[in-house]
Amino acid sequence: MGQSPFQQVEVIETKDFGRTLVLDGVTQSAHVDEYIYHESMVHPALLAHPNPKTVLIGGGGELASVREALRHKSVEKVIMVDIDELSVKVSREVLKHKGVNEKMLQDPRLEIVIGDVTKFLEKSDLIFDAVIMDIADPIEAGPGIVCYFTSFYEKIKQRLSKGGVFVTQSHGASLLNYEVFCVLNNSLQTVWPAVLPYRADVPSFGEVWGWNICMETKPEWWENAEAIDKLLAERIDNADELLEFYDGQSHIGLFHMPKYFRKLLEKETRVMTEETPVFMGDWAKGSLEQ
Repeated sequence: MGQSPFQQVEVIETKDFGRTLVLDGVTQSAHVDEYIYHESMVHPALLAHPNPKTVLIGGGGELASVREALRHKSVEKVIMVDIDELSVKVSREVLKHKGVNEKMLQDPRLEIVIGDVTKFLEKSDLIFDAVIMDIADPIEAGPGIVCYFTSFYEKIKQRLSKGGVFVTQSHGASLLNYEVFCVLNNSLQTVWPAVLPYRADVPSFGEVWGWNICMETKPEWWENAEAIDKLLAERIDNADELLEFYDGQSHIGLFHMPKYFRKLLEKETRVMTEETPVFMGDWAKGSLEQ
């Protein structure tokens, strides 16, 4: 599709995963399984807030995180800030994930801002009930690396309302690719009292993928599948029909890590800062020897 000032943007047709957004040669979002990633990222965070009205999405150029946030009836405003105008344009006109259409994009609750989310937060004084960071991986010299430092997380916390929730994609969370995820989880724990790591298999990514959700207190219903299904029915019209992956039982599975992975998280002591960054790919240099 073209070279933006930030990355090579392509949409390719694949046999197994359908139309797929590829940035700098890396799969970002595929028709067949993108709902796993986006439902997992958005709905636990919005359910964790008692009445989410204002949502900030950092990144999210393929527009599917916007789609999921707008499903919530309580939401009055969604601001999506993505640095790459070409990526957003291509996703809107060519990628066209299911449910991402002009009607959705003309929803009066939605505002799309082309720009750097860190600069947006510096200039804006808005407060949000939920902040969702659907951003590029922490690649050395990449545009999204600053969004993984503890200094950025501290700024985010200041922009959350009482009871506000933060969630960030946290890179791979698989047997051989876990270092970035574990460091981010430990870093977030220096900022929030409740940090809940979770993961799901996203086949087009070629591995299990991870997220971290952060809040002041974990809700009492967090491990009650029936309570979660009830909340979904209250918050989203036709939730059972619209959501293809996420429900109460799936939620329980997302947040229950296998024993070996819990041990990896427990022994991680590093913190992601400007002085001590951990980049995607560093795990290949011997992280299994920790």
